[in-house]
Amino acid sequence: MLNNKKIMDNLRDGLPYPYSRVLEKSGFILEGTLRSNAVKNGKILDMKMYAKIK
Repeated sequence: MLNNKKIMDNLRDGLPYPYSRVLEKSGFILEGTLRSNAVKNGKILDMKMYAKIK
């Protein structure tokens, strides 16, 4: 049985949060970018989808 672990990381003003790099170093793989996926404080944000299969 596969134990899938997925985590979403969001972009703020076009710059990734510092933990994006931490996710990549921890073995998570960037699956794709969800464009205009969320609204926070009136701003439309993109979100990055990372996945790690254990």
